[in-house]
Amino acid sequence: MAAVKSPRAELASPHLIRSLSLTPADSAALDDLAQDASDWLGWTVSGSALIRALIRYARGQGPGWQRATLFPLLEEEIARGTTWGGPGRRRGKTRVP
Repeated sequence: MAAVKSPRAELASPHLIRSLSLTPADSAALDDLAQDASDWLGWTVSGSALIRALIRYARGQGPGWQRATLFPLLEEEIARGTTWGGPGRRRGKTRVP
């Protein structure tokens, strides 16, 4: 008898393994958010699932929201010295205030 694939298995896309650096406070906040989501959904939510959802949300908001809301938060991260890297290349994009 042939195995029957579940619809979820067909929807799943391959994931890439990425590592990220978090402060202890940020790690605790991620755990708290994942637990709150798990409590609300009634389903276990991992930190990775939470981060993927946040990335999709931010991407869906468009460049205006990203510049007005997300990028100032990134500037705060840079000012605190909690990021790695440097100015880097702009990838052909022009900064619009």
